Amino acid sequence: MAEKNGVKRTFIIIGMVLLGIVLCYFSVAMYFYYGRPYDISGKLSVWNLMSDSEIGEMYLDATYDVQYGEVERFVGVNVDEGGYVVTCHHKFSNYNGETIYLYASSGEVYNGDIVFSSEIYNLVILKVRTLAGDTSVRLPYVSTGGVTSSFFGTNYLAIGSPSEEGNINTVNTLYSTIGYVTTTFDQRTVVDFVCTDSVMYTIENYESTSQGAIFDKTGKLIGLTYAYAVDETSADYYAVTLSQVKNIIKKLKNDEIVKFSIEGFDFEELSVYYDFRLSETQVFVGGKWVTLSGEVLKFYQNGAQGIYLTEDFTYNSVTLGENNIITSISYNGYSKAISSRKELCDTLYSLDKGTVFTLTSTNLTTNSVVRTQFSI
Repeated sequence: MAEKNGVKRTFIIIGMVLLGIVLCYFSVAMYFYYGRPYDISGKLSVWNLMSDSEIGEMYLDATYDVQYGEVERFVGVNVDEGGYVVTCHHKFSNYNGETIYLYASSGEVYNGDIVFSSEIYNLVILKVRTLAGDTSVRLPYVSTGGVTSSFFGTNYLAIGSPSEEGNINTVNTLYSTIGYVTTTFDQRTVVDFVCTDSVMYTIENYESTSQGAIFDKTGKLIGLTYAYAVDETSADYYAVTLSQVKNIIKKLKNDEIVKFSIEGFDFEELSVYYDFRLSETQVFVGGKWVTLSGEVLKFYQNGAQGIYLTEDFTYNSVTLGENNIITSISYNGYSKAISSRKELCDTLYSLDKGTVFTLTSTNLTTNSVVRTQFSI
């Protein structure tokens, strides 16, 4: 009898533990649904046992059609409770100060102010305000994440314009890649920009839609589509990743963001530009032809790493001149090699105001090492 009571007691304890887990789970789920109704990522992180179309409809709540002037509408996504919409920088290549409109799936229309733009990240961040000027609107938002943050079922969804049909698609493949966009300049195909930190995804039997953003099914925005190639049965899309968005928005809120303009290319970018060269010594960079010196080509052919400046890099009245190759950065007693423009900007945007940093470079005119100290 005592043995039976012991078994019964064990089953009761197990049942109570399981019941407690279930109650905790539903308590968290209800908290996100009712306590944080605008946090789409929070909801999906604890309750994502829905169909792809149901999850996609939730993502559409944070997705906008962006438009200014006569430009065709393109997609932006709200990634912060304060109303910060991310979209692609190259969509603003013809922007001349026109009013920016954001069209929500709910039918609401908002204005957006550019608070950050970067060609290196192919990123623009818009601060949302109402047409009446209110900047404290509450809007549905998602968090940003990486490629590895998804693990339920078919992992990814591509979400297009909220005003288009067929704007929710499952993604069949996803992997990191180097992508680029080509345009026509002087009657010749040239590389307009290179995105070294991006992902490529494939959609089979896709609908005709802009596919403006790539999401995972646990509640994260992975990237923003900037280029695509279509055939009869599928479409391959390239999306810029968003690794620095959280940090940039945090600094924007605290009025701590600093804009760094680094005109030039790293050698990974050069390998792409060079495929579209006008001659053996010219590439199209930053909207103009750049003639490569013998020293640059020697560094490139020897497999060196670094960022070649085609224009002066100036900050707080300190200048590092063009025709230098930045090879490393040092700050707070720490030093690391730099191989890409994005890597350097990632580091610079992570530094706090007051930080002193040193860029080590090679001057190709004098063939000497230069160390230039800056203060944020």
